[in-house]
Amino acid sequence: MRRPPRSAPRNSAAPGSEGQYGVAAQLPAVPVAGAAGPPLRIGALGEHHLAPGRYVYTGSARRHPRARLERHLGLRPRRLRWHVDYLLTHPDCQVVDVCLVAIEECALNARQGGRIAIPGFGASDCQAGCGAHLRYLGAGVAPLAGG
Repeated sequence: MRRPPRSAPRNSAAPGSEGQYGVAAQLPAVPVAGAAGPPLRIGALGEHHLAPGRYVYTGSARRHPRARLERHLGLRPRRLRWHVDYLLTHPDCQVVDVCLVAIEECALNARQGGRIAIPGFGASDCQAGCGAHLRYLGAGVAPLAGG
């Protein structure tokens, strides 16, 4: 199993304003061209096959955002609770970038581009109608569009 980076998230937020964050993850190419990757069960969202490439998840934590990120990254004990936990514990998933930002979660989500990877993923409390807070950016490597 590939482990996420053990470093603390970079912070592009003003002190005291951090609460929103982005996590960029990579799923490797599957051995057979055109084949879908192994199925990934995501809680109540069910089973999904994700294409190889770059994914960006945007989230928020009203309190202790660094602790939330450390939990998502496996630096703290966890059980599968949030949708992103199911993705990040997948044995082939590799975290490639993490950041804390000062802009609102849905605005950060909109900056990522790409397409909705799984409808409803990470957006059960979204008031802006994002559709999902996990975006698929494709097979190319793109930087995380922060604040």
